[in-house]
Amino acid sequence: MAASPGVHAIVEVTIQCKASDTPRDWMTNTWSFNSGAPSVTTAQWQALTDAIKGVYFATSGSWQHYGQSFGGKVVAYDRADPTPRPEKAFSTFTPGTWATSLNFPRQIACCLSFYSLRNLKRQRGRVYLPPNNTDTIADGVGTAQMNQFLGLGTQMATVVGALVPVWTHEVWSVAGDTDHPVSNYWVNDVWDTQRRREAKETSRVVHP
Repeated sequence: MAASPGVHAIVEVTIQCKASDTPRDWMTNTWSFNSGAPSVTTAQWQALTDAIKGVYFATSGSWQHYGQSFGGKVVAYDRADPTPRPEKAFSTFTPGTWATSLNFPRQIACCLSFYSLRNLKRQRGRVYLPPNNTDTIADGVGTAQMNQFLGLGTQMATVVGALVPVWTHEVWSVAGDTDHPVSNYWVNDVWDTQRRREAKETSRVVHP
């Protein structure tokens, strides 16, 4: 099965929690989209990254968003380009006031999962979304929080689908070299652990 016609975009969204964070501390989500059009202009690439930035780094909204006190960037690539791929467009965000401390461990995240028609191996994907600094962190992810994390995925699909060309969120199968348009999203009430996001040790106490 060949990939669908259109330009297949790889979009990396990086969240930076504090201005003092080094690249090791940044959190990155990778998304795939299909333009459905045979070509994409520079302006259209830019519109895609700007639209996604508007979802992730909004300062208000019913979905999970990070613009209150986190910064970051959105970078788009054309999957057809040989690696290392050149950037097609990028969009950055700087908050009005950076967070100076975090009220959650960096390694916890809510797993937003998605699939195409059937939840099969080559037709599903996921991203790991951190809390924002205004979230209340409990033992599990509350119902309201689950809906917020779920909302980031559905809002993303809505805004890219309103662009010209109309972009479709897809799952890209590396093994099959095929794409699958996303039809379903889901989250559960369990925090996932991303150990690579753990903060570095800065101090310790000892005895004796």
